[in-house]
Parts: sequence; C-alpha cells; structure tokens
Amino acid sequence: MSKCALCCGAIKKTSAVQCKKCKGLLHAIYCSQKCLKADASRHKDECHAAVEVDGQPEELAAFHKDKGPDALSTVYMCGSAMVEGKKGFEVRRTLPSETSRKRPAPEDFSPMQEWKKRFVEGSNACCKPWVNFASSVSLMVTWLPPTASSRFTQHTYLLEQREVPDPASGRRPASPLGGSSECSNEWECVKEIHTGSTPSWWVNNLTTGSWMQFRVKVTGPDEWAEKGTFSEPTDPFRVGYADYSCMPTPPEGLPVSDFSDAEKKFFKTLDTPAKVQDFLDTIPMNHEVAQETNYSALETLRQYQGHCIEGAQLGAYIMSLNGHPAYLMDMIAHEDDCHNIVPFRVNGKWGALSVSNHASLRWRNPVYRTIRELMLSYFDDYMNGKGERTLHAYTQPYNMDIVFGPRWAQRRGDVWPITRFGDQCKVYKLVDVEDLKGLRPADEMMHATTVSQRAWRCPDNFDEEAVRRNENK
Repeated sequence: MSKCALCCGAIKKTSAVQCKKCKGLLHAIYCSQKCLKADASRHKDECHAAVEVDGQPEELAAFHKDKGPDALSTVYMCGSAMVEGKKGFEVRRTLPSETSRKRPAPEDFSPMQEWKKRFVEGSNACCKPWVNFASSVSLMVTWLPPTASSRFTQHTYLLEQREVPDPASGRRPASPLGGSSECSNEWECVKEIHTGSTPSWWVNNLTTGSWMQFRVKVTGPDEWAEKGTFSEPTDPFRVGYADYSCMPTPPEGLPVSDFSDAEKKFFKTLDTPAKVQDFLDTIPMNHEVAQETNYSALETLRQYQGHCIEGAQLGAYIMSLNGHPAYLMDMIAHEDDCHNIVPFRVNGKWGALSVSNHASLRWRNPVYRTIRELMLSYFDDYMNGKGERTLHAYTQPYNMDIVFGPRWAQRRGDVWPITRFGDQCKVYKLVDVEDLKGLRPADEMMHATTVSQRAWRCPDNFDEEAVRRNENK
C-alpha cells in the first residue's frame, strides 16, 4: 500500500502537487489535502530560500547588498552564523578572493585510497594528519598512530607547525597588520604544547588567512620514543577559510555550490550501502569546537568532518546517486544526544548506515523486516556517558528529495531547517521513558569498550563548552 510522503499514513484518496516555481520539486503523493497543504507551505519557504541571485542564494545576496560589493571576499554567512555574543561578532568562515579561484578543480578524488595509505604496518611515523576548520583563528589537527594495531595505545606526541606561502602565488598572504611577505618555512612546536595521549589537538591563536602545515611524531611510551619519526606534513591549510577538503592540493577551483565532477564520479563507485559506510568511517568527527553546527552534505565534504546528522546527509546523498531513496530518520533519546541514520532497503529488508563516534551505532546489515526491528537492534548499544540506556522513540524515514527538493545537498554552510523538520515529524514510541529507569546500566567492560571508547577522541585542550557538546557524542 502506498504511504503518504508527509505522515507516512495509508493513502485513501490520492492528492498530488507540483511547485510552479521550481517545476517539479514537489511531486509527492499525500493522504489528504491537509498533508498536501502542510508540505506545500513548508516547501514554499525552502524553495524561496534556494533562489539564486547572481550565483548566490537570495538570503546571502541580501546580506552582501547591505554590506557592500566586497562582502563576498571577506565573509561567508551560513544561516545565522554571524551573531553578537559575549566575545563580539565572530566570523565563522571566510572565502578567498575571486582572483584565487582560477585554478581548475582536481580531476581525481580518491579519499578511500588516501585513507588506506595512512595505515602502514611496521612504520615508525604517524599517519599524515588531517586539518579541519575550527574557527577563524584556530584549527583542528587529527592523526592516527604509526600502525593500525597501535591505534588505542596510550602514545604521547610532539606536534609541530610552520607557516608556508600561498600555494597559488608562492608568497605569504598580505596581512592587515603589515609585516614581511616572506615565510620562514621553519618547523616549530605549536604554541600550546600537545599533552595527554589523544591523537588530535585544537591549535589556537593563528592568523586568519595564513597558510599552515603540521607534522607529528610519537614520543612515548618508552618502546616508541626512540624509533618515532615525523609524519608526512599536512596539505597546506588556510586558517579560517571554508573551501578545503582532503584533496592533495588546495581546491580553489572547486564549484562553490555543487559537488565537483570528480566527487560525483567517486560517489558513483560507492555502489553498495557497505561501500558508502566504509567511506563515512574515514571522515573525522566534527567536535563543534566554536559552536554547534549542522553542515549540509556539501559542507561536510568541504570541511571533511561531520557528526551524525551531517554525515547522514552526505550518506543519503551518495545513496541517492546509486538508486536508493535519500532517506533520513531520527532516533530520539532521553537525557542523551539524539542520533540520525540513513535507512535503506535491500530485497525488502531494512538496514542502516550512519556516522557516529561509537562503532556500535553505525552500520546495520539489511536483515530487519520493519523499521521497529531495526530500531530495537540499536537499543542495547545506545547509551549516554553514564552508561544508561536512553533510546525510546524514532521517526519514520523521510525522503530528502521530496521534502527539500533535488538540490537539498548542494547548499553551503549550516542547514538548520533539516534538523527542525526532523524535530516536527511524527514520533513512534519504542519503549516508555519510565521503563528506561529500571534497566541494568553498562558494566565495567562495556564502559571501557563501548561507552568511553571513541573513534575520534576529543583533544585534551577543549574548553568547557566544547567538552559539554562532546559529552555524549
């Protein structure tokens, strides 16, 4: 029996609508005029927001009009990312000037091969680190130990940095404070020395617009101290700038508001759900250093980091390129972070893929007859930082192409309407909240292997607010 595209209820009398503005964005089947009008109203807002003026979203063009013709080269607004707070106005991301976009986009995009090259058994060097956006004056640097087998060994590390010339011009970017245009190119220890054994670090007090590289080596435990050598340096990363991915060269030539041809070509090689999950597993966790984010699918790839709903959107988009509906659904937890997954069907059975810092909340093989069975498979592994079971409800899957139109994945920056839509969907109870209180909590072994174990651990130098955001992540 056909299901309503909005409420997933059984259809008694069909009603369909087509958006006159975007010619086919809204073409679903609804169970009643009420559902049709509700979905059409929401789509009207989304359709209006997606209109482009001179190649920019209308909301962004209006901002640039107010701020003057040079605004595009200095500030990139993502929803309401620029807000007045305790520390004044914070620019979340900036864009290079238009003149630096002339380099053609790389033709090859092979992040899986890049990932596999980082694990070299018998090597004494850590893997080549990742660099991810954190704020306009800070970066997140993440790496892996010398071998895959030592990933959870309590190593200590030495992290070094250096400023390098602009890869396009070969010179140091002009600084508003003046000074030399030459870079020393000499390695030095990061200003706030790495502590603890977590293979990541939040590097602060950098200059917005400067190009930086990082390298790391193991300094302990004792058996590693003498044989540790420095890793391969990271690709040059421009502090505070948005357009970056895991490609070997800075991708100034990438399209601003779409995936490149090379990226789409790579996505189409992920022709099974398992291959999509393998790719998502390589993306470092977005620890939301400066503030909470909800990157779009495109932004998740550009920043090459993501938490659950960000990775789920990218996964849903890749699945849609390979013949699956772009499904997303919410898992609702009590006194814990909620989770988002990408459900899919193979031979009539449900499975799921997702991004999570806990491996137990990622992949599910397609062997479940119903969505409820699928949800129950997550129940015992879904725990907060105290080891308490917290999953109690879920929504039905919703098709992103139907709800938000075919270009929902190509918007840059944050996409909070997608989160809000999930919050408004009909909720199906899995267990009563009261029943959760009497359940056996995680024992010592499960705490060590599941609750406290993270694939991408938080740096030790996070501030209290960042620690709070990552408590249950």
